Amino acid sequence: MNLATVSKYFSIMIIIRNKILPSKEFVSLTLWPFCFVREDRINLFSNRCKEHANIHAEQQKELLFIGFYILYIMYYIRGLYRGYAFHEAYVRNPFEMEAFEYEWSPSARIKYGWLKYDI
Repeated sequence: MNLATVSKYFSIMIIIRNKILPSKEFVSLTLWPFCFVREDRINLFSNRCKEHANIHAEQQKELLFIGFYILYIMYYIRGLYRGYAFHEAYVRNPFEMEAFEYEWSPSARIKYGWLKYDI
């Protein structure tokens, strides 16, 4: 298996339509290589949402998956601790800030770009 094959394999994302994940406030949840999309919100899963999910997949790969999940939860809890409400803590998470910024132009994103955001 050469590097091109490995790179191609790691770019695959499997979209799973279901009635459980994510919670009703969201359209999708990316846990690479899976992207869970709610059946009742599938019409909202636009190209922009797909790019947002792809950015999260890239972030997860950059941090070897477990690092992403630990930091994501840590940033979210930090936002709550600072007094932000649920949704505000979510949108102020550096991973979300980067995904929202680049979902319209994902090719402009750089590795570890989420580090430039501070909540």
